[in-house]
Amino acid sequence: MLQILEGEEAQVLSLFQVIQKDTRHSGILKLYQVPITARDFPEWTMGFHDLGAEDARRLDGFSEVLDRSFDISTIKPSAAAQLLRSFKSAVR
Repeated sequence: MLQILEGEEAQVLSLFQVIQKDTRHSGILKLYQVPITARDFPEWTMGFHDLGAEDARRLDGFSEVLDRSFDISTIKPSAAAQLLRSFKSAVR
């Protein structure tokens, strides 16, 4: 699962700490953190869509993630961002 947190830096960092401490979550890895001038997902509070393998293969950046040997810690920040943007476009 990939998730993006957007907003004021102090609020995002505080929320990320809460998520890290929550025992319902494990294996949390921050892929990247960059300042933004505008949100990519301003109208979303949370997005979820269960993709089948065929649907997932159509998303830019998702092919490498489908490989069972893929190590999420090796994903490039730009690839993670592209994957989330593709997800946003695909579920609209």
